[in-house]
Amino acid sequence: MAESGEWASELGLFSLVAMSLGTVIGSGWLLLPGVVAARAGPAGVFSWILGGLVILVVALVFAELGATWPAPGAVAKYPYLSHGRFTGHMAGWGAFIAYAIIPPTEAVAVVRYASELYPALGTEGSVSPLGMAVAVVILALVALLNYAGVKYLAIFENYVTLFKYVPIVVFLAAVAVTAVHPENFTAYGGFAPNGPSGVLIGTSFTVFAYLGFRQALDFGSEAKNPGRDLPRALVATVLIAIATYTLVSLAFVAAIDWPALADQGVTAGDWSTLSALSAPVYGVAAAAGLGLVATLLLIDGIVSPNGPNATNVGAVPRVAYSMAEDGTMPQVFRRLHPRYGTPGQGLLVSFVVEVFFLLVTQAGYAELLSAVTIAFIVSYAIGPIAMSTLRETAPDVERPFRLPYARVVSPLAFCVSSLLLFWETWPLTGEMLGVLLVGVLVYAYYVVRGRATLDSVKNGVWLVAYLVAMAALSFLGDANFGGVGVIPFGWDFLAVVLVSLGFYYWGTRRGVPYDPQRA
Repeated sequence: MAESGEWASELGLFSLVAMSLGTVIGSGWLLLPGVVAARAGPAGVFSWILGGLVILVVALVFAELGATWPAPGAVAKYPYLSHGRFTGHMAGWGAFIAYAIIPPTEAVAVVRYASELYPALGTEGSVSPLGMAVAVVILALVALLNYAGVKYLAIFENYVTLFKYVPIVVFLAAVAVTAVHPENFTAYGGFAPNGPSGVLIGTSFTVFAYLGFRQALDFGSEAKNPGRDLPRALVATVLIAIATYTLVSLAFVAAIDWPALADQGVTAGDWSTLSALSAPVYGVAAAAGLGLVATLLLIDGIVSPNGPNATNVGAVPRVAYSMAEDGTMPQVFRRLHPRYGTPGQGLLVSFVVEVFFLLVTQAGYAELLSAVTIAFIVSYAIGPIAMSTLRETAPDVERPFRLPYARVVSPLAFCVSSLLLFWETWPLTGEMLGVLLVGVLVYAYYVVRGRATLDSVKNGVWLVAYLVAMAALSFLGDANFGGVGVIPFGWDFLAVVLVSLGFYYWGTRRGVPYDPQRA
């Protein structure tokens, strides 16, 4: 099936930042403060800072790659250039699975906040069958927006991103003036009631929010000046997000009025019971007596997640487009609308996949969130190895942005990605890594069909071994992270780092000769 149409270059720096920041500050700021505080207590503020700094290191690696090789579905493109078709397919498979799970996650967030107004949409902390139907309609509407063209998507993102900062500022100001409970930071188990492991588990949840920085990458081929604007957009997005989430985390904990939340299943001093809140930031604001602010947050909870949802829905077929170019995804994803320059048929197929994930997870927000994070961490972990390899195989390619101290930053980015993966806890790590290994079977199918070859598998064996090794470490690790405790706390981190370094240097030595025609 021949490709038709071309990508439209419509995006400037502001639009790239708005698309990425709008994804980072999506449902995360409305729901995740409660999720993180339930694991880490007041020390969750360190979870947000640590998670942001870790993602910043990873973003700097992708800044060089994105500025040099802007491409749709970029996360899958770079490993293809550095290690060949099999590794590119595996990276793309992880990104495709993650992208396909994000839209139902955001749709569920909208429905959960809407259930505060229309209780029939929710049931026992999740969503009802009616709520599921509303989530499907949301997915369909944002798919139609993507079909209309990237210009309209950018306009939508610009306004939604600007709008969502209004309730954030109002919430922070209102808490600072009228609703601070300083005892929340010292009583009820102290500042870190669950110790360092609670902070680290909380960090694994913050990653879901920060992963939105990648949107600028996936729309890079539609940027007006990707070499200049992509690095700026990535770094600006992460820095603004760290500041925003740190302040929101502090305000959320400060505003908690424990007795006033008792009727919502929250027990005074028991941080874990904050998980019972279906709309945490709204619930805390309402219980604190911030009536008008709570109403504004409720409106934002219904409107804002549609911003990241729109760009995520558009990202699914773009990743599939890159994989289809390599021959390991159905060629329907390569068909672009001749007028709109959008992957119309790919959007339809992606919509079906998104609805499938919505149904099989029964719209469980936490389950969707963790699955997304694991899949994306794996696809991002490959980036540092791809960048280091391309430094060796394509040294003469002009790089508008060149990462300083790459020999240190690149292996550091790979190691911290591995730690984030480990902190997601067993058995979910094993289950999701198993889903990613299904990508090997998909590749085998295309080998049988004659559209892929086995010769590139030898350059990607390290990646399959890495997935198996990480699953094994997760299983053997400390009980705080769901493991059986064979490797005690602290030593498990060291084991992850040492194993990661071994795979990093193995991976960087399995690159393929650079072919500019594939770029």
